[in-house]
Amino acid sequence: MSGIQPGCRILCRRYNFRNGSTQSDILKRDAIGSSRTHNPATSSSRDIVRLFSATTQDPLKQWYARNNACVGFSSPSFVYSSQRFYASGGSSGNLSPLSNALIDKSSRNLIRLLDIVSNKGKNDSPVTVTTEQCNRVLQSLQQNAAVRGAAKRATLILHKMTAVQSKNTRTLANNESFALVIYGWQNSDDNSHARNAEAVLNLWSECARSKTATDATTMVTVTDEGMEVVLKCWCRSGAHDAHTHVQTLLARMESPSLEAYREVISLLTARGNVSEACRVLMNLEDSYYVDGHPTPNTACYQPIIDASRDATQSLELLQRMQRMRRHGNTRIDISTHLYNSILSGLAQNGSIHATRQAEEILNEMIQQSKSDVSMRPDVTTYSAVMRCMIAGGAVAKADGLLTRLESSYQMKDPAAVRPTTEIYNMVLEAHATSRGTHEELKRSVVRCEDILHQLVTHTNSTDSADAQQQHWHYKPNAVTFKHVLRAHSRLQAHATSRGTHEELKRSVVRCEDILHHLLTHTNSTDSADAQQQHWHYKPNAVTFKHVLRAHSRLRNFTRSNKILQLYASFTPPDIHAYNMVLRSCITDTNDAAKRREALAICVGTVQKATAYTPPKNAHPDDPEDVTFDMLPNSLTYQLFFQAMAQFLPEDNPKKLKLAEKMLWQACDYGIVNQSVLQALRDWMGSSNSYRGLLERVTGIEGVRTIHDFPEEFTTYAQQD
Repeated sequence: MSGIQPGCRILCRRYNFRNGSTQSDILKRDAIGSSRTHNPATSSSRDIVRLFSATTQDPLKQWYARNNACVGFSSPSFVYSSQRFYASGGSSGNLSPLSNALIDKSSRNLIRLLDIVSNKGKNDSPVTVTTEQCNRVLQSLQQNAAVRGAAKRATLILHKMTAVQSKNTRTLANNESFALVIYGWQNSDDNSHARNAEAVLNLWSECARSKTATDATTMVTVTDEGMEVVLKCWCRSGAHDAHTHVQTLLARMESPSLEAYREVISLLTARGNVSEACRVLMNLEDSYYVDGHPTPNTACYQPIIDASRDATQSLELLQRMQRMRRHGNTRIDISTHLYNSILSGLAQNGSIHATRQAEEILNEMIQQSKSDVSMRPDVTTYSAVMRCMIAGGAVAKADGLLTRLESSYQMKDPAAVRPTTEIYNMVLEAHATSRGTHEELKRSVVRCEDILHQLVTHTNSTDSADAQQQHWHYKPNAVTFKHVLRAHSRLQAHATSRGTHEELKRSVVRCEDILHHLLTHTNSTDSADAQQQHWHYKPNAVTFKHVLRAHSRLRNFTRSNKILQLYASFTPPDIHAYNMVLRSCITDTNDAAKRREALAICVGTVQKATAYTPPKNAHPDDPEDVTFDMLPNSLTYQLFFQAMAQFLPEDNPKKLKLAEKMLWQACDYGIVNQSVLQALRDWMGSSNSYRGLLERVTGIEGVRTIHDFPEEFTTYAQQD
């Protein structure tokens, strides 16, 4: 066994090495055995290490053997690294080849070597760990930052490097080291990646203030690039205090980039801090006017304009952008999208002044679009201007603008914009909700009918499937019909108060025609594909209730009952629909057959209204729980008692029995109020019968008013 020290021959005989084996063969054989056992404490490598330490005279080998035992390197790592070490010369007095092998093997070995260097001190440690070696490992961890724990390990290595620096006055961590760790946190999926990145940045600042570098080339200085990475980490962290950290970081940067400004502005506007975002934008503008860098662009202004609800502030930002363009900033692009954002802000203002400003902006866009196509108004532009006009009460102006759009499109103007259903519905809603005299209401109804006729005519002229698909956004929908019916409903209320019965009848007939049109179109599209294509033509609950309200004003109980049945075939009616039918039954007709029919409809409607049972988890105090709109309310029993006063005025046992039953129901629902009691009193006629009925139901002697009723009988009653 040539090449083996005398003290090793016993171990060689123990492991049956043949003659001519070297120390490298022994270590290689031991690596195979230890990889099977995975127990460094009992592996043969420990014996070899201990033997090398006892027999060799080389102090570097003795030092490495001691530190290997105390730090606890894994046996395979030690063996393979030792092979490289001894193959490189052994007693050359330098452990760099060995440390390189260990570091290349695992980042954990770098941490252990840094511990050795830090604990033993510079003079006692023959191991040389260089900045390049550490940065190579940090770069590998940064590239695999998505792996769980990679960023934390990189941070640990950085702390070890700074510990060596503080103890040995050796500059081990440089700017690249800190930057690699911060980039690692940026790519990490850790929930606290922003706070950890800022902690690394603070450590960087401490090292920069310590000034432990030996020359200017190795001086550690915090860079704007590193702070910008931490700033971006905060922007995507979603932390509640992120806006505070980003503003602090932006103030610390000597020359922030445009990207940093944009990130801060976007975050502040998303959090609703528009005033702070404006302040940051002003700092950016000041920097541009003084230093010419960085150059603001449209993306810096757009988030503030989108988030701002102050029209004056949006217009001021627009003026600042125009001034910056005059100063030669070609990165400012004032386009239609920007103007649309400003107009949307003006629409929320709802003042006459905002309407005037919207008109001025529209005229300016039309003028500029003659030379710049990007400034041409689109559908969103006109929609926003119309909202401004309607919010400011200028319904006639909005209607005039719609007429202008229609004329321009029919003349096939290249710059014309075709009005969409959304724009038509906007004008329809304005007419349907406008206030005015009876004649003004009539003109509003006529205009609504004209718009509906125009949309329906266009729909009928595009019968093919391709045409229907192409012009879907120009077709009337459920909202369109709702607004037309609402306009008729307002006119009917006015006609009822004026006593113009004939005009009321004409309006009700027109509402019936609209409902008939919807039902006919729905019944003609029985297939699933047709139902999906014509979903916007199907009547909904609002449609039926508008028609029911119209017939209740005419006291047409027969037609009201039929419409209620149609309503139930589409969707379950709510209590407001039942109440409209009950109201229509309150009639003073002298025809005996009609009185019997009205009585039957009235009783049947109440039975249907009381048949609904709410779910067990429903609660009437919850404003979002709509299930209680299906239950009878105080008005239901008030209308029922008023109708019964017309049909059963005489004092008979049937009347008393029915009255007691219905009052018990109202008490069970907890909806008794003074209006219900007054209607009941008017029906009963006799004071004695009324007082006796109240005493039997409540069990309280001498009960007279609603204040004498138990609380559970009036809990959910409507206010009188």
